[in-house]
Amino acid sequence: MDENRVAGLIGLAARARLNVYGEEGCVGLVRSGNAALVLIDKALSENGRKRYTDACRTKQVKMAVMKEELIARAVGKSGRMALAIEKGGLSDQLIALTGAEVPE
Repeated sequence: MDENRVAGLIGLAARARLNVYGEEGCVGLVRSGNAALVLIDKALSENGRKRYTDACRTKQVKMAVMKEELIARAVGKSGRMALAIEKGGLSDQLIALTGAEVPE
């Protein structure tokens, strides 16, 4: 996985306002059926990871675990641990680069 390219696409999605942050926003986008991909930080707590995994498994949304601080660095905001991206071309490219899959 090319981390610089992934970070660039995440930043582009953020500038295009195709993503949401945080637990409520991400899970809400997944439940609405508009999410194509959920990215979570490797350092996310076990409870947080379970909530995202369960939501993605239920709605068949792909999910990937990213290197620590990659999401926060890519969007330019510290403390960002989770990100959901809406369906579209950017999400398709990110899915291909990260190898995201629907959680089992």
